[in-house]
Amino acid sequence: MTRGRAQLETEFGCDRHRWVYVDPCYDDTTYALLTLENEHVLLSYGSKPWTFWWKSESELRDDLGRWHQSAVERYRKFVGLPPVWKK
Repeated sequence: MTRGRAQLETEFGCDRHRWVYVDPCYDDTTYALLTLENEHVLLSYGSKPWTFWWKSESELRDDLGRWHQSAVERYRKFVGLPPVWKK
């Protein structure tokens, strides 16, 4: 499922900053972190760099969709907004 900027703004809102941190590492774990105004962690992911690949675009899309859904659920928990989309 393709998500446009307008849909993401509807899901996450525009009133609070989100920060993305990536700590890449060639020979150990690479970490990604998505925070809400550096106060709440919406998504934390770590993986060895050699496992950070997908066999197909559909596998990549599925993983990104799960990460997105997890971040939206945590965001709604922190800001108390009702869900606006369904899987």
